[in-house]
Amino acid sequence: MGAGLVSPVPPIRTRAVAGCELPPELLSDQLGAMLAAALEPSQLPSSPASRSIVERARQRLRERLDQPGLVADAVAQALGISVRTLHRSFAAEQSSFSFTLRRLRLEQAQQLLAQPRLANLTVGELGRRCGFADASYFVREFHQAFGMTPARWRKRGSSN
Repeated sequence: MGAGLVSPVPPIRTRAVAGCELPPELLSDQLGAMLAAALEPSQLPSSPASRSIVERARQRLRERLDQPGLVADAVAQALGISVRTLHRSFAAEQSSFSFTLRRLRLEQAQQLLAQPRLANLTVGELGRRCGFADASYFVREFHQAFGMTPARWRKRGSSN
């Protein structure tokens, strides 16, 4: 066996994947979306059909934001379309399923953090109510999106 048969790409280690914070179904969903985007033309034309699918998908996402591990397959099935059609529709609208889900969850978190009646709930609990299974992941995502932690956002909102 010659050295020429050795792959230059290191093998994926199970431990590295198992230590990931996202559920395997979500990682699979995002990988599928990236592959679909890579194989599609760079500019899909927007159409009334794709806008309708994306709006219906957004509505389904809003209804199910509290469900951790929500994946495109579940939403596509609920809409009666294929996952590929769902991803292509988002791409035609210059977006993606995972980006839209993340944005909707973070917007929901902003709204919940601003409600004085929820001040007794922890930031982690509010993150869970928005579909983030892990509190530290929620804090990192929130900070990345808004430039401050959820606790600071909450404090800033209560001082206004």
